[in-house]
Amino acid sequence: MTENPYAPSQASLADTIHADQVRPLPLSGGEIFSGAFRLMGENFWALCGIGILWYLISIFAVNSFVGLIAIPHLMAGLALVGYRFYRKQGALEHLFDGFQKFGPVLGFGLLLMVASFGMLILFAMIGGAMGAWAASTGLELEQLFEAELPMAVGGTIIAVLLMIYVYHYLAGRLILVFPLIVYFQHGIGSAFSVSWKATSASAHAIALQHMLFDFVFYFLGFLLLCIGVVPAFGLMIAFRGAVCGPLLDHLYPEGAPLLSPVARQPIGPPATAQQTSATDAQPPSGQTSPPTTTNTDTPIPRDDDRFKPPSFPSGPNPYS
Repeated sequence: MTENPYAPSQASLADTIHADQVRPLPLSGGEIFSGAFRLMGENFWALCGIGILWYLISIFAVNSFVGLIAIPHLMAGLALVGYRFYRKQGALEHLFDGFQKFGPVLGFGLLLMVASFGMLILFAMIGGAMGAWAASTGLELEQLFEAELPMAVGGTIIAVLLMIYVYHYLAGRLILVFPLIVYFQHGIGSAFSVSWKATSASAHAIALQHMLFDFVFYFLGFLLLCIGVVPAFGLMIAFRGAVCGPLLDHLYPEGAPLLSPVARQPIGPPATAQQTSATDAQPPSGQTSPPTTTNTDTPIPRDDDRFKPPSFPSGPNPYS
């Protein structure tokens, strides 16, 4: 047991709240959008710097043997540092807070990566099926374009957009998983169920904003001669802070146990003036009351009384 009063608590909060006890907090798209841009405006250079650093490290990790280990923790870092900036405690090192819970973050991150690759494989299968269908018709290119190709292209575009939306929908519903695992000591299953229930009231709003900040702004950043991609990375972090912050504050008003004590507010009604005065009047525990002095009103001798000669006994004067 540590004696440091400022050491973070290691107690698990997974048993304090369950999915069936969660009351979803509705968030509108406008609230998320304005909150993300407000957070971006307050921390513009910091978020841009952290975002470009995250991108460079991710590129290095993908092209190295440590990619499978580092990528899940970097994915978690976006949500973790965004939540920290929402709590006004953001710093560069919080991008790597996912390594504090190495195993759970790695496990859930790998599940997300497998799901993403599965959707890409499904997309490739759809494209291959469309190509095989076009080849099986035996029609020439002009005849195929006039007869069936417009319908096939339209259907393919709709299918692709639907898959993109499904991906961002799932990512939005699970946006709280990494902060719940790292900062609130949940297991993977508990964090999954709590995040899914907490985002149920604003699922489509979060999904659309997730698509906007992680896909549309990212694509537009590359179109602007790659200059706009730097603030696009910062907006990705700000978006996660604008979503994770209100939802986690709604679930845990007292704050996370692994954040600094400054971020946590005391629970309960404020003390009244009488209670405060009574508390201040009592000495601290383990200390005795200071000794009280009693005023005996003892007169201080004057100089003439101090040098007065002794008196002789009554009777005749022996020197007469």
